[in-house]
Amino acid sequence: MSKVMSGSAGLIAAFALLTACAAGTSSPSPPFDVLSAVERGTTAGLEWRVELVHKGGELCTAARVRDDLVGLACQSPSTAESPLNFAVDGHTKLILVHGLVSPRVSSLEEVDVGNRAPRILPIHALPADPAHRYFAYAVVPGQAVDLIARDADGAVLMSGAAKLADVQTVDDGPPPKRDGP
Repeated sequence: MSKVMSGSAGLIAAFALLTACAAGTSSPSPPFDVLSAVERGTTAGLEWRVELVHKGGELCTAARVRDDLVGLACQSPSTAESPLNFAVDGHTKLILVHGLVSPRVSSLEEVDVGNRAPRILPIHALPADPAHRYFAYAVVPGQAVDLIARDADGAVLMSGAAKLADVQTVDDGPPPKRDGP
């Protein structure tokens, strides 16, 4: 998992992340084949997207802000013990949350600051392998509170609050206001 990055330190951290992925046992290094966009949007005035990428038989997600790669994650398949497996990658004004959910997950909710109702996130299945289900969303730093995976009966399978809490600060002052709903 990469932390929220800023300025030239962010570029260095992104390079280190890519280098680590290249040196790892199974994580891909660029170039990689883009299969499809998992999700895309504009938040805090920044265009972002998360792509499903493929290299060497492994499926991964690549997070981009303004076409710059800010994170590359090869999540392990979700299991009964871990029905939600996600990465958090960032930019000074934006945090991208992306990953996999197990077939047991019926719905995925994003909770943010402001106590508004949780937002149901879309879950996308890979057409060639519906067991691989992906999601992605963006939020400004300091706004993400929880990511909740629920089963078909509405029971909470897993919360991502602890992982999200680790990446909620930026070094460049207060976070910008969130655009849109």
